[in-house]
Amino acid sequence: TMEGASFGTRLFLLALTAMGLVGFYSVRIHYYTFLFFSAFLFLTRRWEEGSPWAAWAMAGCLLPWANTHGGFMAGWAVLAAVCGLDFWRDRRPMSLAPLAAGTAACCVHPSGVTAFVYPIWFMFRSPPGRSMILEWKPVDFTEPAAFSWLVMIVCLAWVGIGSLRTRFPWHLLTLGLLVEAVRGRKRVPLFLFAAAATLGGRARVVEHKPWAERALRAGAAATLLSFGWVVLHRWRVL
Repeated sequence: TMEGASFGTRLFLLALTAMGLVGFYSVRIHYYTFLFFSAFLFLTRRWEEGSPWAAWAMAGCLLPWANTHGGFMAGWAVLAAVCGLDFWRDRRPMSLAPLAAGTAACCVHPSGVTAFVYPIWFMFRSPPGRSMILEWKPVDFTEPAAFSWLVMIVCLAWVGIGSLRTRFPWHLLTLGLLVEAVRGRKRVPLFLFAAAATLGGRARVVEHKPWAERALRAGAAATLLSFGWVVLHRWRVL
């Protein structure tokens, strides 16, 4: 998703993302959502570049994703945006065919249609017990990984993510996930992935001066060193 950006930019954004995921490194089922959502961002970039198969690939990915983790609704929303934009441009009902196929794939599940409805219900009419789950509580900006989140937010504000016209509204996706991440830290990884993709796309049209490229690489190196120290500390604790 950051293809075309400078090496320093890509390294810096990936380092920030890795550091920001510190609180989520464990053997958990939500890794499937991290994997598939990243793939959806990649496919969205391919769709922007004119690949006609990208939307159909998303629809196909929804079948295994829906059967592994409820975060598949984030991918379904991205697919809906892609198909909706195609339909808005050409007014052809066939543009919505990948969305229809993806929605049907979400229901090919032991729970049937309930698998598609449950994540929506859990988000908007959740059981009282959800407030007891740490990952669904609002973001705590005092935890160590929050520094990476704040730097990513500062970068988004600095470059003006809405100033670049793109086929897909990357800035709306990123800002929407930021709002959701502040409300519940479980969405922080999705925000980081979207922010990295958005900033990487923005950097494709910016030519950095040599000193800026060196600063980005130095910042990435410092972040990765900090990340290594955190990983070592967690390994000792475990």
